[in-house]
Amino acid sequence: MKEIIGDLWYFHDKGYNIAITTNGTIRGDGKNVMGKGCAKEAQDRYAWLPELVGGWIKVGGNVPLYCGERIFTFPTKYHWSGSASPDLIMASALEIKAMTEGSKCQIIIPRPGCGLGGLKWEEIGKLLAPVFDGDRFLIISRLEDE
Repeated sequence: MKEIIGDLWYFHDKGYNIAITTNGTIRGDGKNVMGKGCAKEAQDRYAWLPELVGGWIKVGGNVPLYCGERIFTFPTKYHWSGSASPDLIMASALEIKAMTEGSKCQIIIPRPGCGLGGLKWEEIGKLLAPVFDGDRFLIISRLEDE
């Protein structure tokens, strides 16, 4: 796992795969709640994304999804208003690793659960390091996160 500083969408615009942190909440209209953080930024760029993610959660559960457009979801919360779950973060990390096993694609992931999720990167980073071994998974933070 390698850590970088920058803007997630800058790298996406340059052709990198990214993961957006998400939750498992589905609104009454069937769309996933994507109201803040990188999920909100993704929704603003791709208006179809909340419906796709909401439909996936209904069928497959609150697990990672490849959405197209070089975007993966990375569930960190069960409900949008709650705190992030270290267990869910670990499950998401293992699933994304399995989904991309055998490929050489790099995926840039914001520090999962460490912004709006309320967790500390020092703890989550230690949890993820054995899963995201090597250089395929890049953890990104903004300068103000440091």
